[in-house]
Amino acid sequence: MSQQVSRRRMSPARPVAKIETLHAKGLNMSASMSNRGGSSGYREWMDNNGQWVTIGAVVLLVVVIVYLVWPKGPKVTENYAYFYDLTDNKVVELKGNEVPPVIDPDTGNELVGVHFYTCGFCVESNGERFVGYYEKYTEEAKAEKLEQLRKLAAGEKVVDNTTPDQRKGQLISLDGKKWVELYSSAGQKIRFRPKMMSCPTKDDSFGAPQNCTHMQTVLEEEDTGG
Repeated sequence: MSQQVSRRRMSPARPVAKIETLHAKGLNMSASMSNRGGSSGYREWMDNNGQWVTIGAVVLLVVVIVYLVWPKGPKVTENYAYFYDLTDNKVVELKGNEVPPVIDPDTGNELVGVHFYTCGFCVESNGERFVGYYEKYTEEAKAEKLEQLRKLAAGEKVVDNTTPDQRKGQLISLDGKKWVELYSSAGQKIRFRPKMMSCPTKDDSFGAPQNCTHMQTVLEEEDTGG
């Protein structure tokens, strides 16, 4: 019994011999590379396989181009949006992707969306900005809109197969009192009224008002020193 135990304890000698053999082979490979001149060996290989190097470079370039131009999924970013307090008659800017109507966290008043347009600068101080229309959603339409935003934020695909005349619940108003469907004939009269379609120009050329955004307002105020 003692002899069997003794043999088992000596068995690790075999892996040691194998490690020494591998180490010797490694030294031989290193010596071989040194004899070839290190980088010159790689250069020689590239010279002998030039066509494969070229093909690999072209494939890598195509992969990079495809990555850069491939359309990315829509992303929802946090930004500022204009809202209007119809009770206190003032503009409120809220951060985030809010869907009107919402409650003002400071006053508790109901806020509706407001779309500003201008033929000049978007800053309020110079009087060139005007209200295109106010906007709000019905409870059902708001729930659907919030679900769409949630899916977009999660990277999910959103498909809307409805046509404009089938979309209901998105309401707009010219005065904040009388509300009509966005895609109704009354809504088209608000969105496509003369003031929304053209801007007065000195050379009689055609120009349409631009929709103001918070980012445009910040840039305009910085440029004008406001």
